[in-house]
Amino acid sequence: MEKLIFLDNAATTFPKPESVCTFMDQFYRRAGVNPGRSRYDPCMEAGELLDNTRRLLARFFNGSDFNRLCFTYNATDALNLIIFGMLTEGDHAITTTLKHNSVLRPLYHLSQYEGVEADYVPFDGAGFIDPESA
Repeated sequence: MEKLIFLDNAATTFPKPESVCTFMDQFYRRAGVNPGRSRYDPCMEAGELLDNTRRLLARFFNGSDFNRLCFTYNATDALNLIIFGMLTEGDHAITTTLKHNSVLRPLYHLSQYEGVEADYVPFDGAGFIDPESA
């Protein structure tokens, strides 16, 4: 393979570290099933891996209940889940136009169709925000 310089890492994390490829290959061959759907061995192993991962991440993020940790497809999916799940008619969101589309588009939709007020704090030519302007 030619030398590749990959600039879309936030979206896809490519190339994956060899340890990730090895683990995933072994996992899919051994227990690549739907956790929590039944009680056969590979399903139980997948469920245990999922629970252990939740525990580790909850501890890492100082969470109090690992069962409240939610996995999503990606950051856009997570932000959509949070923004659409938290803001309702009469709420007020404050952000900037510097935010990613995964924030701006849900806020635009909510402000246009769901009665959520959205304000955008201005920034200067260097991309800095003056806290006094908020």
